This record gives sequence, structure tokens and C-alpha cells, in this order.
Amino acid sequence: MQKAVVALGAGIAIAAGTAGQAYAESIQSQQISQDAYATTENLIVIADDLGRAQIALLAPVGSILPEGWVPVVTSASSTTTEQLNVIQALTEGGRLLLAVPDTSHVPGASTALSGISPQVAQAVSALPLAGTLGSGAGVLAQITSAWAQLNLINPNTVIQNILADGAGTLGGDQVVQHAGELTGIPSFDEALGFWSGTHTTSNWTGTTAWLGATGTTWVDQERVTLNGMTSDQLKALFAQNLNQPDALVVANGSTHLVQVGSQTVVIVPAQPSRQECVTVFGIKKCVTIPAIPEVTQELPIYDTEWEGETDENGNQVHTTTYDPNAAIPGALSALDGIDVGGFSVIQREAGGTYTGPLGGTAGWLAAATQVVVPGTGGADDYVATVPLYAAGISLPDNLFTTGMQRTPGLVTSSGQTVDSVLGSRSFTMSIPGLGLGFERTSLLESSHLGPDGAAYNSGWTVAAVTIGDTTIPLVYSLGSINLGPHGIGVSGPSFMGVGLPGFQLGSAPTGSGSTAIPDALSGILGDVSTSVITLTPALLLQLAQIEDPTNGVLSDPIGTLVKVLDPLFTTYVTPTATQISQAIADAATTTLNQVSHQVAQTSAQVADTTGGLATGAEQGAAQLAAATAGADDTTTSTGRHALPEGHAPQFTSSGTDTPRHAVPEDESSTEAESDTAPTDDVTPSADDAPSADDTPAGASTGSDDASSTGGGDDADGGADAAAAES
Repeated sequence: MQKAVVALGAGIAIAAGTAGQAYAESIQSQQISQDAYATTENLIVIADDLGRAQIALLAPVGSILPEGWVPVVTSASSTTTEQLNVIQALTEGGRLLLAVPDTSHVPGASTALSGISPQVAQAVSALPLAGTLGSGAGVLAQITSAWAQLNLINPNTVIQNILADGAGTLGGDQVVQHAGELTGIPSFDEALGFWSGTHTTSNWTGTTAWLGATGTTWVDQERVTLNGMTSDQLKALFAQNLNQPDALVVANGSTHLVQVGSQTVVIVPAQPSRQECVTVFGIKKCVTIPAIPEVTQELPIYDTEWEGETDENGNQVHTTTYDPNAAIPGALSALDGIDVGGFSVIQREAGGTYTGPLGGTAGWLAAATQVVVPGTGGADDYVATVPLYAAGISLPDNLFTTGMQRTPGLVTSSGQTVDSVLGSRSFTMSIPGLGLGFERTSLLESSHLGPDGAAYNSGWTVAAVTIGDTTIPLVYSLGSINLGPHGIGVSGPSFMGVGLPGFQLGSAPTGSGSTAIPDALSGILGDVSTSVITLTPALLLQLAQIEDPTNGVLSDPIGTLVKVLDPLFTTYVTPTATQISQAIADAATTTLNQVSHQVAQTSAQVADTTGGLATGAEQGAAQLAAATAGADDTTTSTGRHALPEGHAPQFTSSGTDTPRHAVPEDESSTEAESDTAPTDDVTPSADDAPSADDTPAGASTGSDDASSTGGGDDADGGADAAAAES
């Protein structure tokens, strides 16, 4: 089933990013996304401010009334931002795309099939990121290559210096200046961080406990952004800290043999005269050998002398044989050809879970996952959103449970057109005590709204009625409808493979889906037939074995009427309807763009107001606590929220009336660049605050900015924390 749904949505999602027809004004999808982000940030601030104000207003009352008479309220908010490299950004972005909003805290919201559509829609929304992901792998390889080549420059410099010294020793060119070391080369982690992104998380959680009832409400927003990158940007980042090392310079010349003198060398040393005697037969004979004079010769003395090469003016010629700086452009050339767009993946949700004093539960969730890819090279921005809504209630002791979940699926816009595909809706109702239950899940819902008209396809519904141990499956469709300046059409509903006829006058707007049961439903429905038999007049006449005496008019009255009305509609209705439809689309587009920005502005103003309200309430509570403590010099109040003697007031002025968390009007995309300063006002009472088991997985239970109305010891701790904060 998932494969079929993915295949259905893939082509539509890819086509949604293409440029649309030029209109007077197009839907500013990226700006609307930024406005929605800023609005949600402001809502988190507003919720926290109202929570702080409520805590401050309840504190004086709680200090004089018995324990349990006043609601125990907590409010906690935090904002964090961290820098990511490209690998971390891709990992975190993928995590958000795979994280389908959790509706487990909503009674009766989930069915066996309800999770398919949002999961597949979120996966399909990421298809335009395939280009970024594919390019990302290549960019990482280029970054690695450039980094490696830069790191090879210094080893090569050492080799060149050694070779030059060796050549000089052997009588060649003499080294005048050795090549210097290239410094400022980024580490590999720093190089990966050049293609960077951010991960921003903001959340608020408020809890209430009173008279046995508990409730938790939260607003969360998480955004992962990967910045776009070009070759020039990367080269500049790589080169920003590089020095300019000295080049290897030699003096040209060579070594020659030259005569530096002479010396006398004795060839035959002098021999004095001597007498040699020999005795033969007893007769001694002596011979005198005359002296031999010394024989000498004058020989030249040679030595090596280096002789430099000079120019025509007699100046020494120098040559730069190696320059490390010249190798830098070659290393950075590995980054050529990079032009990759960035993206943002945003997931926001608001929800609540509540438990009554008798054990009944209720829950709700409104969530959206959004992918934003800014257009490059003149292409339109791509913004895809997958909203999801759920609500449900369960009576005590499982007397009755009902819930619903709804998602339009993948919502995209182009020009003045908004399309949605892969939508689903589910509904459950059960009376466990009687063994009665009903489940319904509709899949493949789609819609289209634009200047060419509107179209809605209800998709196909799989339902099951449970009576005891018996389950009765049902398959039906409510059909589809389209209305536009070029035509009107209806496809009839069907039930268990039997449908009613429809008609199409003129042509349907883009986005009108087929009403045939997808083959993929066969695997889900088992033996239930997925073929549709349309109960047309022709079929009925055939079953009754009656021939049409009107030559087709009676067997196909709708088709006959359409043939008559088609040219009339095209001639008389289409021209005027086209102008009206376009005018409506122009007005709606302008209104949508303006309202989006106005809502963001208004939420920022409200955040400023609620911030002042919360600060004023806290200051008033602090003054009242101080006045109450000073009114009785001998007796210390012992109410739940009273302050022990010597403790600071529970609520202390921050010294400013400016709200701490408000998002400035013109900083929708940069409001979370710095972390919110954490504060801890009061820890809720362990007896009254909701337990961890009451808090759903999607809610934030920890906080960097928390406050509450608490009991005895909690008030003491809150006073200390408030005093420390001020």
C-alpha cells in the first residue's frame, strides 16, 4: 500500500515545484512559511507569559486558602540553537522528516491505516531534496579533496627546500630564501562546518492540577536549516585564515675550479754519495756511488669557487623556484562548479492531554511538517506542508471512546494554485462494555484550488463495524466533484463495488483524481471485491433485457445532455467565468499574503503585551507578599504559598517591562540565533503536579524557563530562585 501511495504522490510532488503561470501576484510560500514560524515562536512566548501571570495571580489566593482549593499551575519554556555541519544538518533534517507526529495521547485517533498517509506524505515532501542530497555527496567529496590538497602543500614545501639545499651543496644555485610554512589551514571538522546549518528548538509546556483533574498543554517548534553554498563562498571560507608564506628564492650560478697558487713538489729526493763494498772469494772490492741531486717541479694549486650569474648590469640574477602561494588556487580549484541550494525542515505542533477526576481522558493535537527549498536560478521556491489534526475523548471506565485524525496530505502551491494529495481521514467510535465498535479510514484524498477552479476527491474509505467477535468490512467512496470556469463534473459515490454514474460538463481543473479503486487496496481488503460496477441506465436496461427504443438517449441520458450543454457552456459561461475566477484568485492570493504577515505582526504585539502583563502580575504578587509579611511583626503566615521568615518574595521584578521572549516583527528568520536565558522560578508540588505518566511523549516536561504555583516547600524554593534571577 505504501509503495502505491508513494508512486501516486511522487510525480505530483515533483511537478508542484515547477514554475506556474505568471499572475498579478503569486502565493508567497516561503514568506508565509517564515511568518508561520515567527507566529509559532510568538505563541510560545504568549503561552509562557500567560502561564506566569496565572501563577502570580493564584499565589496570593493560594497563600490563604487550604491546600487543594487553588489549582497547581506550572509554566515552562525554552529555546536552544546549535550550529550544524552539513552531515549533521542532513541527519537532523532526515530525522524530522521521518518523525510522524505522535497521536498516542489522543483517545480513539489512530487506526491500523491512519499512520500510512502522513508518513508517506512526509517522505514524498522530501523528494525535491534529492538534488541537494545528491549534490551534497559530491560537495563533500570536493571539500575533502580541497582540504587534502591544502594539507599537501607544506610537505611539498619541505621537500622543495631540501632539494634546493642539496643542489646548492653540489655547486648549483644557492638558496637565498627558504619557502615558508602555510598556516591557517582549517581542520577537517572546520572544513565540514563551512557548509553549515542550524538546529533551533523552542517549546512551552503548561500543566494544571486541581480537584483530582490534571492537564498538560504544549507548543513545540523545531527547525533544521542547511544554508545554500557556492564555489566562491567555499573558497573564501577556506582561504580566510591562510597566511602568505615566503617563496623559495635561489641565486643563479655554478661552481668552477680556479688556480689559487702553486707549490714545489719533490719528484726525486736528493741522495748523498756512498761507498758500496762487495767481498768476492775473500777479496773485498769497494765502489763509490756519487751523490744524486734533488729533482723538484712547480705544480699549480686549484680550489672550487662559486660564481654567480649576473645580468647585463652586473647584478646577481635570482629565481623563485617554488612558491607555496601558487599552489593554493590549484588546491581550491577542487571546489569549482558548486552551486547547491539550502533547505529547511520545520516541525511544529500544539497539543494537550487531560485527565478528569473520575478517570476520563481527552486529547488533541495540531501538527505540521514543512519542507522549504528556496528557488535557485530563477526557479520558484518549493514549500511542501503535511498538516495533521487529531482529537478524541474517552469516558471513565472505557464507557465510550471516540476520536478522529485528519490530514490533507502533501500540500503544495504554485503561482495561485494550492494542491493536496495523499490525504486521509479516520474516525473511531467504540463502546467496549457492549463489544461495539466502528472504524473508518479514508485514503488517497486530494484537492485542487486555483484560478482554473476547484476539485475535491474523497478518495476511498475502508471501514469496519465490530459487533462482539464479528467484524464487518465496508469499502465505499463519496466520489469527487469539480467546478471551474471550464467545466463542472461529478463522479458518483460507490459502495462495496457498486457505484452511481457521474458526469463531466466541459473540462475538469487540474488535480481532479480518478475514482477507480486502486489495485493497492486489494492487499488490504483481502477477499472484498475492488472492482466498481456503475449502475448506468444502459446496464439496467441490459439486465432487464430491454432494448433502448430511443437509439441511445434513454440508455445514456446524462451523456446525451452533456453533448447538448457542452458547447453552450464553453460559449456562454467560460469567458465570463474565467474572468470572475481569476479575479477571485487574485483577491484571495493578495489577502493570503497580507494576512500571513499581519498575523505574525499581531502575534508579536500580543507577545509584548502579555510579557508586560506577566511582569506586572509578578511584581504585584511580590509587593503583596512583602506587604503581608510586614503587616504582622510577630506572626508568620502559614498558607500554602506563604514565604518563611527571612526568605525573598516568590515573584521578583526583572527590572524591565520588556517581555523576555517576544519575537521582533522583522526577525522571523533570526529570532532564535541566541539562546533564551534559563530561569527556574518554582518547582511544582510533587503531590499536586501531573505525574510523568500523565505527560505524553510529544510534550516537553523539562524546561529552561519554568514557573508554577506549588505547595509549602516549593514556594520556598521558588522564592530563592526568583531572588537569584532578579
